[in-house]
Amino acid sequence: MNDFRADRRSIVFIHGVTGSCSAWFEYEEFFKDKYNLLTLDLRGHGCSFKRKELDDYAVEQCAEDVSEILKQASFGQFIIVSHSFGTLVAIELLQVHGNRVEAAIFLSPAYNLQDAKSKSMVPILKLATAVFRVFPFSSAVRGRTDYSRFRNTGDWNLRRMFADIRNTSLRAHLFCLMQIYRYDQSNKWTLPVPVLVIHGLKDTLIPVEHARWLKAARPLVKLIILERGDHIIILNNAAEICRAISEFIFESLPKI
Repeated sequence: MNDFRADRRSIVFIHGVTGSCSAWFEYEEFFKDKYNLLTLDLRGHGCSFKRKELDDYAVEQCAEDVSEILKQASFGQFIIVSHSFGTLVAIELLQVHGNRVEAAIFLSPAYNLQDAKSKSMVPILKLATAVFRVFPFSSAVRGRTDYSRFRNTGDWNLRRMFADIRNTSLRAHLFCLMQIYRYDQSNKWTLPVPVLVIHGLKDTLIPVEHARWLKAARPLVKLIILERGDHIIILNNAAEICRAISEFIFESLPKI
């Protein structure tokens, strides 16, 4: 958190699988003088402890963690900015804190992953999670990732993936991926607040069609497609996204 001031809005940042609050460094620098900021490590990521069981990484559990942090931080109303797996945590938070959320910004949203191509991943993940349940387990915290070393890396950059998984652990990584497909999104994308969706045209992990489907289902959603963006827009397009978020907040919310 930066210095909390009652005369300005608050933004909560929620990262995706294998990420951590380290991924939001450029956003913190951009927004720190204008907003109250809260970035956090979801369970099993960054400086948060690892959990042993698959169910420990359920989206609902992650959202409950964030709710507890918001309570301890005494946040009133807030804006959510989330990426990938974090967008599911964000819509779960909207179910619980809808009256306190002023707006939501979804980067590479994990919307409607029930199509045939996405479902083909489920048997592989089931097998992998079953194997890792019998592996030795350590709850040890791993630490931070210097993402400045990985700007403009693609979805499948091995150096960045290794750095991510080293901090998250392969177990937590696979368990969170599995939870994306286990999470029941039915009736969760009601979106009663102003919403901005930003998606990369070259995203190979969650194809841009998912963002377009969300726009079709919720016409009031503002959709920005980054022509050169992939799934790692959170790192590769940070400056562009920060500007888009600023403009969206200015246009969508009353001044305070």
